[in-house]
Amino acid sequence: MIDPKDKVYRFEEFVLDCPSRCLTRSGEPVKLNSKTFELLKTLVENRGRIVSKDELLDSVWPGQFVEENNLTVQMSTLRKVLGVERPLISTVPGKGYGFVANVTPVNGSQDILVENFEVSRIVVEEFLPTAESDQHTELATNRYGNRSTTFGIAAIAILAVIGGTLYFRAVTGAEASFGPYQNSAVRQLTTSGKVGLAALSPDGRSFAYTIDDLGQKSLWVGYVDGGDHIQLRPPDEAVYRSLTFSPDNFHLFYSLQDEKNANASLMKIPVLGGHQEKVLEHVGTFSLSPGGDEIAVVRQSPEDDTKISISIAPLDGSPQRDIAAFDRSERYIASTLSWRKDGTKIAFALIGDEKPFHTEIATLDLATGTVDRIEHKMVREVTRTEWLDDGSGLVLIAVDLDSHSSVPHYQMYQLDYPSGDLQRITNDRSQYGASWHNDAGVSLSSSGSAQTLLAVEHRQLNNVWLAAADDLTQQRQITFGSFGKYDGLWGLDWTPDGRIIYNTSDTESQFIAEMSIDGENQKQLTPSGNVDSSLSVTADGKHIVFHSNRATDFSIWRTDIDGSNAKQLTSGGDAFLATASPDGKWVYFKSYIGESNGWLCRVPIDGGQQECFTDRETSFASFSPDGNYIAAAYRSDKNRFAIFSAADHSLLRQIDIPNNATASVHIRWKPDSKTFTVRDSFSGYWNFPIDGDPYKLVGLPDERLYNFAWSRDGKWFAFVRGQEIRDVILLQRAAN
Repeated sequence: MIDPKDKVYRFEEFVLDCPSRCLTRSGEPVKLNSKTFELLKTLVENRGRIVSKDELLDSVWPGQFVEENNLTVQMSTLRKVLGVERPLISTVPGKGYGFVANVTPVNGSQDILVENFEVSRIVVEEFLPTAESDQHTELATNRYGNRSTTFGIAAIAILAVIGGTLYFRAVTGAEASFGPYQNSAVRQLTTSGKVGLAALSPDGRSFAYTIDDLGQKSLWVGYVDGGDHIQLRPPDEAVYRSLTFSPDNFHLFYSLQDEKNANASLMKIPVLGGHQEKVLEHVGTFSLSPGGDEIAVVRQSPEDDTKISISIAPLDGSPQRDIAAFDRSERYIASTLSWRKDGTKIAFALIGDEKPFHTEIATLDLATGTVDRIEHKMVREVTRTEWLDDGSGLVLIAVDLDSHSSVPHYQMYQLDYPSGDLQRITNDRSQYGASWHNDAGVSLSSSGSAQTLLAVEHRQLNNVWLAAADDLTQQRQITFGSFGKYDGLWGLDWTPDGRIIYNTSDTESQFIAEMSIDGENQKQLTPSGNVDSSLSVTADGKHIVFHSNRATDFSIWRTDIDGSNAKQLTSGGDAFLATASPDGKWVYFKSYIGESNGWLCRVPIDGGQQECFTDRETSFASFSPDGNYIAAAYRSDKNRFAIFSAADHSLLRQIDIPNNATASVHIRWKPDSKTFTVRDSFSGYWNFPIDGDPYKLVGLPDERLYNFAWSRDGKWFAFVRGQEIRDVILLQRAAN
C-alpha cells in the first residue's frame, strides 16, 4: 500500500506532488508556503468528506495551539492560488471544508472514489439558525469553543459553491448524459444560486440573467470569458419574463411587471447600462424576431373568447396582425414561442385534451399560416423551445413521459426538424430552465461551426424538520434524503398517535411513507411507479386519502393507514387535493369531473356520487379540527382565502391575501381551530386567526420553506426545509 505522503495527485490543471512538496499548474510551478501546502495536501487526501476545522488545525499545526484565524488566512491564500472561477474548496458553515474537484492519483494506486461519497450523510443532527450569505462564509468560532452549532443542510452548502455540474452528477450517483453535446465543455457562469431568467447574446460573448433574492429581483449582464458583472436594474418587487438580446448584441429586451406596469410591458435597456425604455404595453412572454423589429406573442381573440391567437406586433407601434388561431381547450403554452433564425417559422408547444400530459410541438409558417405538428412520444410539459441556428432542429425544455417526481425534472432535449427524432441533452437529477414559477429559459448562440447552449440549472433538496410548537426556535432535522427524494414536499400529516405520514419521491414517481417522530422506522406505504400525492390522514387514524394517477385520470384514492386495501373513490375526470372530514365520512377535493371546473366537491369515503358546493375554483381545502370550518384558496374576482361553514358549506368570510402568502402546498389549521396557517412564497409561514389580522410565525429560518403540519396534540410543528440552487451553465458543442 502506498503511503499518502508518497502520492501524486492530479485535479483540474494542477498536479500536487507530495514527495517533492510541489504544486504545478499547467506544468508551471506554483509558489506555496509550507502551511498552505499542508492545508492543500490534507484537503486533497480527505476529498469526498467534510474535514473539520479541528482536523485541519491538528494536521497543519500538529501539537501547537494556534488561533483559528490562522486557518482562515491560509485558506484564503489557498483559494486565491487555486482561482475563484471554479471554486475547488467548499465551506460548510459550522462544520468544515471539503475538496470538491475530481482528483486522480497519478501513480495509479487505489484511491477513494468521489462517486461513492453519499451526500446525504454530510447532514448533521442539530441546527441553530444563522444568517446565510451568498458566499457561504464560515462561522467564526474559537477552536475550543462550542462545536454543537451546526448547519443542517450542509450538502446544499457544498453544492452551492461547486463550479460545474459534472461533480454534482458524480456525487449524487446520477447518470450524466449530454446527448449531442456529449463531448461538450460544461461551464458554470454564476455562483449565487438565485438565478431566474437567463439569455445568451447572439455572438456568444455575454449573457444576461435575473437574480431573485427572496422576491427582490435584479437584472445583470456578465461575460462568458470572465470579468465583472454589471447590474442593469437594482433589486425590487418586479417580475421579469422572456429575457433576450437584440440581434446586434447591444440591447436587452424583456417583459417587466412592477408597480408602474401592472399588466407587464416590453422594455429595452443597453447591455452596458443606461436608461430603460418602454417599447410596448401589455406584453408578457414573447419571442423577438431575427431582425429585432417585431415580437411574436399570444393574444386572446377579441372576436371570440374561446380562441387564442399567435400575433406579430411591430416594435414601432404599428397594428399587430394575427397569424393563426387555436381553440383555448388546447392550452397553448405561451412561453414556448421561438422564432426560427431565417424568420420563416415560429415553433411552439400546446397541450390537447385527448392526450393527458402529452405536449405537442408545432411550427407555424409565417407566409402561409400553415401549422404543422411534429410527432414525438418522449416528453410532456414542454416549457421552452429554441431553434438551432441552422434551422435543423429545436432544443426543448421538457419532462420525460415516464417521470413523475415531486419536483418535475425538466431536462434538455434536441428535436430534429422535420423528422421529429428526439434525443436527450441532459439526464440527471437537476432540472433545467424551469421552476415552480416557470420563469427560466434556455438560449442558443453560434460561433463559427460550434454551437453554444446556455441554460439555468436548478438543483433542489428537501427534508422534513421538527420544531416545538411553543418555541419554533427549537428545531431539528428528521429526514436526510438525497437529491431527488423531496421528503414531505407535497404531502405531510400526522396520525393521532404521533407518527408522521409523508410524501417522498424518486426520479420517476411519488409515493407515501411513514416514520416515527424522531425520523426513525421509515417505511414505504404505497408502491413506486405512480403519483400518490397531497395526502390527508383521517381523524380516527384509520385511513390515508390522496390523489393519484393510478387510473387514466388523476383521481381520489383511499388506503388503510398501513397502505393496504387501496380503493379508488372518483373517476370520470381529474380530481386533486384530497382532505378528509373530521367525522371520517367524506373526502373533499378539487374536482374537474363533469361540469365542475376546479370546484370544491366531496365523495363518501367508501366511494359514490360526488357533490359540489362551489362554482368557483377552490383549492387546498382544510377542515378545522373541531369540524366547524373549512379554509381554502378561493378564486372569486381575485385570489383570496375563504372560510366556509362545514355544516352547510356557506361562505362565511373572504380574506385578502397579504404580501407573499400563498396556499400552495397546503392550508393547515392549528389544533385549537381558531387559526389556520399558510406558507409564504419567499420566507416562512403566516397564521390567519378567524377573527383578527394575519401575522408571520417567528423563530423559523428566514428562507423559503415548504409543506408543514401541526401535530394533533398541538405539541409539534413539522415542516419541510430545503434549498433551491439555480445557476447559469454553458455547454459548448465542438465543431464537427
